[in-house]
Parts: sequence; structure tokens; C-alpha cells
Amino acid sequence: MCYGQDAGVFQNADHIKAAKEIWKLDRPARLVHYEGWKQELMKEQVEHLYELGQKHNECVVQVDAKFRLGEGSILQARRVIGCTTTGAAMYR
Repeated sequence: MCYGQDAGVFQNADHIKAAKEIWKLDRPARLVHYEGWKQELMKEQVEHLYELGQKHNECVVQVDAKFRLGEGSILQARRVIGCTTTGAAMYR
């Protein structure tokens, strides 16, 4: 398409016929459209990748919170969390 060729074996396809104005353009005009389409697709992919990254970050935060919640309940259930040997000797 961007090299100035025709649609080849797809010339009679409905979607090609619906876009006949594009196929009538000369090569430089086609290249302009092609680059615009390429940029738009890249933008969509970057936005999608960004959204996936945001969702990943949210999941990591939720998993961290669950682990911290578990550690907190373990620590709350214990009477002695930590003790130095000096402290143990003083209260023995």
C-alpha cells in the first residue's frame, strides 16, 4: 500500500472498495497516511502498556498489604516480639 502498488488479489474485497480514495493516492500521499496510522497504532500500544503497568502496580500494592497484614497478626498474637540478652537478664 505505501509503495504505490494496488491492492492486488484483494482489489474486489469490500473493505478495499470502501477505501478506494486511499488506493487512488500517489506514493508520497500514501506515505503520509501510512506514517500517521503507524503513529496512532504506536500511541494506542503505549497507552495500553501504561494501563497494564498501572494495574500491575496496584496488584503489587495489594499483595504487599496482604503480606503485611499477615505479619501484623502474627506479631500481635505474641507476647514477646524481641528481647536483648540484657533485657532478659534484667527481668529474669
